[in-house]
Amino acid sequence: AALAAIAGWYDAVDAGRVAYSTVTDYFIVMPIGRFPVSGWLTFLWAVAGAGCLAAWWGAAVSLRRTALLRRLSRRYATADAELHGWRTVGGKHGEVTVVFHDARGDRHEVPTIVERVALERTVRAVYDEARPDDPACTRVAVSRRKLLRFS
Repeated sequence: AALAAIAGWYDAVDAGRVAYSTVTDYFIVMPIGRFPVSGWLTFLWAVAGAGCLAAWWGAAVSLRRTALLRRLSRRYATADAELHGWRTVGGKHGEVTVVFHDARGDRHEVPTIVERVALERTVRAVYDEARPDDPACTRVAVSRRKLLRFS
């Protein structure tokens, strides 16, 4: 929305309908204030920048939680997993034991650190096929939350 408003202001300036120094009201249900077009553009660029930062932050958190980059690597395999135990190690993180069966059917129990949100969702173990018992190479991929549930 901010980028659309910015484009509209630039189009109005290019068409000669307003100048950067023109003082104007901005309405969202009621007038917000009287500022020059350049002031509105500065404000809108700041809103657009904050929105982009929030989107990038959300993407980074999602990539980390779902272990997507690691799952795309051919070196790592995935398996359905269960989490056992919880010992808080600070804030939203805790140590758990992730239990999974590798591609050969061998059972593995690996200690790892996860966010508390992993306890409430379906998880998958992302492990190094050469060293499935190595805690340094094993991650827990948390499934994305389902926004719509049809039952």
